[in-house]
Amino acid sequence: MPLMPLIELDRCPIGRGTFTALGCTELAVFRLADPDRIVVADNACPHASGNLAAGKLSGCIVQCPWHHWEFDLERGVCVNSERVYIRRYPSRVREGVIYVDPSSPIRVTTVQDGNLSRNGDCSALEPHAGEPSRACSSAVRAGDS
Repeated sequence: MPLMPLIELDRCPIGRGTFTALGCTELAVFRLADPDRIVVADNACPHASGNLAAGKLSGCIVQCPWHHWEFDLERGVCVNSERVYIRRYPSRVREGVIYVDPSSPIRVTTVQDGNLSRNGDCSALEPHAGEPSRACSSAVRAGDS
């Protein structure tokens, strides 16, 4: 599926999540700082469906406002248990608009015994293949085309 327009970049404040929907799919758009970049994920916390877009954002960590579960937006995993993850989607910013591919969730990266491994629970798509999972490698810099 091609990238679909989601929301204007200027409607997404830096350091916060923004709720939006694409059809019936509720999404959270996180605009992270230093450097300015975008992460698009399912809006529902996997624990109890809390509104992640309304969660507290600290660096690349979002905290669900309902029960305070924390998720690393760089890797898509829960800070306390890598068995729990949020689904993230490839996105691009073009001419001030965020585009997303909802049909191809980004694979979850977990750390086991000090080695990176891929969790097969998500559809395969690594937009930055070959890069290590650090510095929000799954995020799209807001100025990228």
